[in-house]
Amino acid sequence: MRVPVFTGMLIGNLIEIVDSKDPTLLGRSGLVLGETKQTILLQEVVRGVSRNSHEERRLTIPKKAVTIRLLSNSSPQTTILRGNEILGAPQERIKG
Repeated sequence: MRVPVFTGMLIGNLIEIVDSKDPTLLGRSGLVLGETKQTILLQEVVRGVSRNSHEERRLTIPKKAVTIRLLSNSSPQTTILRGNEILGAPQERIKG
């Protein structure tokens, strides 16, 4: 059975990791800053102890290890993507 391939752009989207082979990645969310064939570069904002403090972290997430949900304020529809649906270079995926 052939897995459908996501043909959109991830860069610039907010995502949340909803399933992962690595339990330390589960529930992490943030802005996609970049991607390679095998990974997603995620900027995560972590709230600090005080009300106004926060820390930004950049995480390299292996695509094969995660299932992500695209977060959108403009669309009520939820998009869930398994890592194998987004493997490959983004420019090749978009080209189709």
